[in-house]
Amino acid sequence: MVFSQFNIDAFRLINDLGKQYPYLNPVIVFLAEYMLYFLCLS
Repeated sequence: MVFSQFNIDAFRLINDLGKQYPYLNPVIVFLAEYMLYFLCLS
């Protein structure tokens, strides 16, 4: 389940960045959206 843990850590990292830097929210949302597609395809 290493990939599952990586997936959780990646989303937590993106979520924490969005909370720490509110002005980056549109960029973080874009990255999170396409990270989901990337992780689903891999």
